[in-house]
Amino acid sequence: MAAQESEKPRYCERCFSIVPRGKEYCPECGAPMPTGGYTEGSDAEIYPELARANLLRMRGQYDQAKDVCLALLRRFPNNATANALLGDISAEMGEEEQAIQWYELALDISPDAQPVRQKLETIRQRIADREAAASAQLLGVGRKGNMTLVGLGLLALVLVVGSVSYLLGSRRTLQGPATGIVEKPIVIENPESGSLPPAPEPSAQPAVPAPRPPLAEDQQAMDRLAKSPELARRLVGAAIDPRDGRVLLTLEASPGEDARTVAAQAAVEAVSLLSPGAPLTVRVRQGERLALVADVDRDVAERFHDVGELPHGWPEQVLANVWPADRENAPASGEQQPAPTGDGA
Repeated sequence: MAAQESEKPRYCERCFSIVPRGKEYCPECGAPMPTGGYTEGSDAEIYPELARANLLRMRGQYDQAKDVCLALLRRFPNNATANALLGDISAEMGEEEQAIQWYELALDISPDAQPVRQKLETIRQRIADREAAASAQLLGVGRKGNMTLVGLGLLALVLVVGSVSYLLGSRRTLQGPATGIVEKPIVIENPESGSLPPAPEPSAQPAVPAPRPPLAEDQQAMDRLAKSPELARRLVGAAIDPRDGRVLLTLEASPGEDARTVAAQAAVEAVSLLSPGAPLTVRVRQGERLALVADVDRDVAERFHDVGELPHGWPEQVLANVWPADRENAPASGEQQPAPTGDGA
């Protein structure tokens, strides 16, 4: 068991950088490294999923990033980083109240997380400043000749009440995601007809099923492949076909990268981490489109694993049954081509 722990890559739980063994601090951000082994649900243990959620957030794919974080919290509800990442996602979506709740949950789990505390205070201050500005505009502050003693008194009262509410809110500790109290909206009579406006009809929202965690076999394959930093950076998903043990990898390539080279490099890395003899198929995505699907010649990939200088045209030797069949017919950027039939991850 100790040998397996020593083989795992070490990741900084603050910035997700790979840290060489023997280092007590992260060379990128200076965070101290844990002295013991991985704990269940720690950032180092679930690094690939946290990194994937953060990548989706940076691309603006907020709904998908939320799904990944919520799936993590269903398995490990006390992971502070997943809660804080949900706060970042909510803040960037403009959902400030929801962001406050997630940040407070993260601080309940990890009270010493100063970056999370600073984000929380920044959002609270932003809300307080916005409310003060709205109150000032309502009272006519800044209009020449309209500043009266009554207006000044009302403005001072609003600012005092807002400051007290802000201080009370800063000390509030949440034990879980707050459901909140929904107040009944105030209905104002129509001044012309004297009748009440009709209440809006509630819109039926279809229930969205919660994302399911990966199967145990697929998660085991993901954990094995995450030992390679190159694979962990590109890996989107892994699935195992129970009929013949075939492993199907889905990778992410940046726009402009050669999909064949990306697939071949990943195949050479993967063959040393998967069960011997298991067939291997690689899929490469670029943005929202499928760029390439290919089978892997494991014998050739294993020969290239420790080769220093690869021969010209080596990706064509590693890959077989490539879709699309030639580079000229490869889908252009933004163009959607029909994908080959078969199971997908």
